Amino acid sequence: SAGDGKKSKAKGAQQYVDHTYTDYAIVGEDDLRLLDENSSLLPKPACDAEASAREKLKGMSCTYGPMKKNAGGVVQPFPGKLLEVLDRSDLAGIIDWMSHGRAFIVKKPKLFTTDVLPRFFKQTKFLSFTRQLNLWGFKRITRGIDAGAYYHQLFLRGRSYLAMRMRRQKIKGTGMKLTPNPDGEPDFYNNWPLLPPLNEMRVLPPLPPLPAERLGVEADGFIDKA
Repeated sequence: SAGDGKKSKAKGAQQYVDHTYTDYAIVGEDDLRLLDENSSLLPKPACDAEASAREKLKGMSCTYGPMKKNAGGVVQPFPGKLLEVLDRSDLAGIIDWMSHGRAFIVKKPKLFTTDVLPRFFKQTKFLSFTRQLNLWGFKRITRGIDAGAYYHQLFLRGRSYLAMRMRRQKIKGTGMKLTPNPDGEPDFYNNWPLLPPLNEMRVLPPLPPLPAERLGVEADGFIDKA
């Protein structure tokens, strides 16, 4: 019937990955805090794009961070943990930001699974890690320089407060696998400003120990798997 035809077309339209991208980097971390705490103190937006980004951010509440504590203290959800890992220059050979700071890539999945996941995350398998990325709304880039990298418009290098607006899906979708949409993927090298690099002079805290009871080894630095 005609109605069934409309339904199938609508269903087909939802099968492709949506790469719509807003440059939230245009709103600084200090302005973002003012937006949450006292928006009357905000300076006038410098341009229409900044005004539009602010309006969108107003409609998003922080889902974790200092404003969201439970009885056991502050909980560090998945995006916060991931930013913590990406902030470490000593792990850059395994997982790192792309040069523009708007996407990251796991360079060595096997080493990441054995030496990084158990230190920082609840997940122990790489597939479980990528499933968390999907649940938190990350999109995978399939071609070009950034092929294999993941991005989220609220997940940017050096912008930990912005990432607090990320939300985890409460359900795991419809079970329908989205079709890649390479023509819609953002070109972070030409269409968006680069984000500043992290301060390489900062002192890194010690790496969290590996759970020795799970791996059956002494939790003392990296394990040589070579």
